[in-house]
Amino acid sequence: MFTPPTAHRIRISIVQTGAIIILFLLCLNLSGNATASVPRQDYLAADAAFKALRHSPVKRQKISEWLHCIQQYEGIYKTHPQSSWAPAGMYRAAELYLQLYTLSDDVFSEPGPWICW
Repeated sequence: MFTPPTAHRIRISIVQTGAIIILFLLCLNLSGNATASVPRQDYLAADAAFKALRHSPVKRQKISEWLHCIQQYEGIYKTHPQSSWAPAGMYRAAELYLQLYTLSDDVFSEPGPWICW
């Protein structure tokens, strides 16, 4: 036989439903903040890689290290083009290309047995 729910049981189910809704909204809010900080985190990671490049004389001589840093900065634009960090990443990538060009121009302007095809 069916027994109607008591006021106490109804109150508990309303409280539980409200708690679930609040937790759901809180999770949505937190995940929105987490996705907004991803481009910033990527930019800071690229900055850390560039700092390691700047402070290592061995790494500064390797083109692959320069290109790795450049690709990290360009990756911010490629993965998050609408982010406010995208222009900053592309600007820094352009700066690194210019520094790499200057460095390679200095190396090839020195006299040496360079073979030009």
